[in-house]
Amino acid sequence: MRPTMMRYDQAAATAALGYIATKVQPLDMHKAFKLLYLAEKACLERFGRLFARDQYIAMDFGPVPSITYDLTKAVKGESRSPCVTPEMVVEFARSIEVKGDFIRAKAEPDIGELSAGALKCLDDAISKYGTWTFDQLTKETHDAAWDAARARYVPGRITVLDMARALPHSEALVAHLTYDQ
Repeated sequence: MRPTMMRYDQAAATAALGYIATKVQPLDMHKAFKLLYLAEKACLERFGRLFARDQYIAMDFGPVPSITYDLTKAVKGESRSPCVTPEMVVEFARSIEVKGDFIRAKAEPDIGELSAGALKCLDDAISKYGTWTFDQLTKETHDAAWDAARARYVPGRITVLDMARALPHSEALVAHLTYDQ
């Protein structure tokens, strides 16, 4: 059985990125994306779901949320991916500013877009990993999910099942994710 397809939640992703940017300064894209990944993975472990539902890609320096990354590049002024619409970019740019490789929140993040559980996972990731270096974050996120995706092809998609299998008690979580009603 296959897990249900997830639909990207731009409002949640933008709120989460803005939330991280209000708590961690300076915030470069590498750290922002690794903190998002670690928070999403914790949310998957604790609640059986992702909050932003982005598709993570196993890049050389760790997982990258592909749509959020594309939006960040578009706001930065780089070419826009066909995966993001001009409307998505305008909405993202209302809240997030990108200068070079650094991200900052232009406005207070709309944390109403995030569940209490998602906020807890974000706070935990920021508390534990927010001061880590580039190398430490890269090493931490080169986990079993990243390895599985890289083994398929480069860069490979990190599936929700890859993430689940990289967690403790993965059998129960995989069963939950693949349950077909």
